[in-house]
Amino acid sequence: MPKLSKVRRNLQHVYDEIVEDCLKFCNREYDIDYQMANNFLTKKEKKTFLLPFVGIVEENMCKAIKYASGLHIQCRKLLDKDSDYCEKHTKEALKSESNKPLIGDIRDRKECPLLDYIDLQNRRTKPYIHVVTQKKMNKSECLYQAKKRGVIIPEEHWKERICRRGRPKKKHIIAVTDTDSEDDNIIDKMRNANDEANDSQVENIILYETDEGYVDEQLGVVYSKETRNFIRFL
Repeated sequence: MPKLSKVRRNLQHVYDEIVEDCLKFCNREYDIDYQMANNFLTKKEKKTFLLPFVGIVEENMCKAIKYASGLHIQCRKLLDKDSDYCEKHTKEALKSESNKPLIGDIRDRKECPLLDYIDLQNRRTKPYIHVVTQKKMNKSECLYQAKKRGVIIPEEHWKERICRRGRPKKKHIIAVTDTDSEDDNIIDKMRNANDEANDSQVENIILYETDEGYVDEQLGVVYSKETRNFIRFL
């Protein structure tokens, strides 16, 4: 009579073959994702699956932001006593000048358009598709995991953002109003001494004046009239 361990190995081998045949059949006949189904049956699913923030703040969880590859999601640890944050992020907030954790507060993130949040380290939120591609995640499994949690991933998270790369040219920035008055056309010229020595590398950017500030349609940003600082993305 064979040893019990050998019997188990043989039975496991037969079981694995049957499961694989069933999964291939389901994939072929019903278009069920093979890897996702295999993970489900063999219980290899990750305890935490990376999903994007979709505008919902969980009140019983820490209100700090986790960078999470650029998705800026809510920390899922339990609240520390008499605090809006977990123990780790409470310590960060106490040491911070803003009285918030180092990355930020998820409630501030909620007040911004979904992909326009810029954290306290000056990093803008990435669309989910960038992270899915970078980590070679399966979109079908992402949607499956989202459905399990009752999360609907907005379509904008699946659109790739085109990023400008390389060293930009030096620019004259000229602000203009919507009027045709010559006096109003040139409101301000912002350039430094290096620009003057490199006129061959200079290109003009037109900023249109609105009630909110100056709008750069090429870069898709709005600047303050008073300080010329960035306000938001269009």
